[in-house]
Formats: sequence, structure tokens, C-alpha cells
Amino acid sequence: MRLTDEDYRDIQGLARFGYGHLGSARFHLLTLVDLAAARAWLSEVPVTTAVKGKRPDTALNVAFSYEGLRKLGGRPDTLGQFPYEFKSGMTQPSRARRLGDVDASDPNKWQWGGPGNVPDVLVMLYAVTPQRLDEWEQQISGKTWGPAFTRLACLTTSD
Repeated sequence: MRLTDEDYRDIQGLARFGYGHLGSARFHLLTLVDLAAARAWLSEVPVTTAVKGKRPDTALNVAFSYEGLRKLGGRPDTLGQFPYEFKSGMTQPSRARRLGDVDASDPNKWQWGGPGNVPDVLVMLYAVTPQRLDEWEQQISGKTWGPAFTRLACLTTSD
């Protein structure tokens, strides 16, 4: 089966392109606070798709935890189709042992992602330069970003 541009519109660009040419990135780990504001932001934000075109100087992709999808109103029959591992999360004691997350790596010691501080949403921003990244972040945050989310962490990159 050959994918068309219509198919690629439903795939985020990171999955196809990797963004190797975008040397600056920032990752916001967020919890949902105001669901209406979050839905408004998500409906307006220009998520970068996997459709080929001119190489962008910025990109934005979004990922959700199971709990984030549930909070946003994901249909139970749809959410039920996700694998158990995605639905149950990373902090179960038996899973932590199987993955080697013990002692210093115990989920209870994680800065984020452990019990009580699991993000609902991950917003991934990419740009060609740090300055362009700052501009991009300002551009996409808009008026609904503040009320919609609480930031658990912001992970930055450098060359």
C-alpha cells in the first residue's frame, strides 16, 4: 500500500523526518488543568505533519499519556484498544523491576514521570536556532496555553 499526502496528514512529522536539520529543541511536559482551554489550544496549534514539502525552520509535535487522552475525553471503546503497557504506565512496581528501575532509578525518585507527577501531554518544539526556537515557542503558546496546562518540566537541548 502506498501512502498519499492525505494519509501523511494524520502522521506527525517526527515519525517521518526526524528533524535532524533542526538543531534546537525544547520539550514541555505538561499536566492538563483547563480542559476547554487545552482543547482550544490543540485545535489551533499547527502540528507539523509528515507531508513532504519545503524543509521547515520549525516543527511542533504533541504526544499524550493514556491519562491525558482519558482526561481530554477519549472514548472508552477507543482508549480500550491501547496496549496494557500504555494504559498502566511506567510506575508499577513489577514493571519497574523488569525494566531495571530499582535503587537510584526507582520511579519514586524520578524528577518527573513517577507516581503523582506523570505528564498528560508532551509538547515537542524544534527550530533551526535557539533564537528561532524562542520565537516559535512564543508564537505557539497563545492565549489558551497558560490556562490549559501546568508545566511539570521543560527539557532543553544543546549541541
